[in-house]
Amino acid sequence: MTPRSDAEFEAERIGSPSRARRVDLRRTLYSFRHAGRGFAWALSSQANLRVHFVAAAVVLIAALVLRFSVIEFVALVLCFTVVVAAELFNTTLE
Repeated sequence: MTPRSDAEFEAERIGSPSRARRVDLRRTLYSFRHAGRGFAWALSSQANLRVHFVAAAVVLIAALVLRFSVIEFVALVLCFTVVVAAELFNTTLE
């Protein structure tokens, strides 16, 4: 017996595979909306997060002006992503 996806279970419950996909898409969009609201709240309430974003913007603009390679640019973006993730994790613990 092969494992079934959530969409397949929903299709069986709802009766239509296409309707199950629409329900699944709605849940996904709903989740992204809540994540966006949480991120907006963090930006509005956490000064350190805003500082990190300003610093990231300045460094990325400098990287563009100095013509960093694609690998170097991706490394910078990954570093900033880790910093922002750590800041958000810290915010959840506070």
